Amino acid sequence: MSRVLSRQETTALRGIAIVIIMLHNYCHTFSFAIKESEFYFYWSETQRWADYLRHIDSYLLINMFSWGGYMALGVFMFLTGYCLVCRYEDGDNPVKVETLPFIWKHYKKLLALVLVPFAAFTLVHVAVLHDKHISLLSVIGQLGMFNTLVPGMAIVPRPYWYLSLAMQLYVIYALFRLVPGKASRWFLPLLLIVVGYTLHLVVERGGEFAFWLLSNSTTAFIPFGMGLLVARYANHTPSRATWAVTLVIATCAAVACGFNYEAWGLKYGLATIALIALVKVVRGKALVIAEAVGCVSALIYVLHPLTRFAVDIVAYQWEWFEKQPHLRLSIFIVSTALAVIIYRKLRIDEWVKSIFK
Repeated sequence: MSRVLSRQETTALRGIAIVIIMLHNYCHTFSFAIKESEFYFYWSETQRWADYLRHIDSYLLINMFSWGGYMALGVFMFLTGYCLVCRYEDGDNPVKVETLPFIWKHYKKLLALVLVPFAAFTLVHVAVLHDKHISLLSVIGQLGMFNTLVPGMAIVPRPYWYLSLAMQLYVIYALFRLVPGKASRWFLPLLLIVVGYTLHLVVERGGEFAFWLLSNSTTAFIPFGMGLLVARYANHTPSRATWAVTLVIATCAAVACGFNYEAWGLKYGLATIALIALVKVVRGKALVIAEAVGCVSALIYVLHPLTRFAVDIVAYQWEWFEKQPHLRLSIFIVSTALAVIIYRKLRIDEWVKSIFK
């Protein structure tokens, strides 16, 4: 079966998305940056963004990534659904999914990915910074990939909260495969999309319950459901010109949704469409570079919190360096690339994976 996205394009999409997320996470730390996050809708920050666009300065990229870069998370939610369908449902004879072995397999994959970086991150924050937010329960919750499900512990330790959400999506997919009938192939993903947006509309914004929902799989219902539907039913690829128009419209819509709370619930879906269109428009070396980054996107995700911490420590100790945001950002990018290269050269990832075989 032909698919809308090729293997090269899905890998390139990962590469683009992880760079945007990495830059968002670092730009978010600058005191002057316009801040927005995946957990709260800040009207005051949105107003700051609107005012800033009238008086743009040299910090445009920093503010752009800080305000809207988190939307690229939707790409990984989309690709989780899309790639699961490609792997387990391709052809007339779909691969049988045994629920518990399937869940255990993906849990081990996530644990092997995060174990060493998470151990280093936790050790530094507990032993050096004496971070009181990290408890034994939060460590167990993170390693068990259920920390976001526990109220009050949703994003502690903060950088790795997404793995719990990813684990929930694997469980949802395994449970969906238990439902017989062809109608379930389109009805259940569509139901996810409707439920996800409905919850966004009816739950009181800014409250603890809303925060808990946004930390869990409900925040991924729209892009994850899109991924399932696109992989199963979209087999026609529009022209490059059509994708270019889609890129402009979806980008404008994703930015516009940040100015209205009701529309804000569509942010991940719109941003994902925009980035898919970008991959479809881009050709040549740019796509090859994005694909190369995408091949190590998982390592970038788990290692960039460590390099961010290292760069920040230097900034806090050296006042001149702290006042050079562009230099700090450049060093952060280079140090993250070096960390990924060293991690792979030492074959730490392969060694950890061998433990869980």
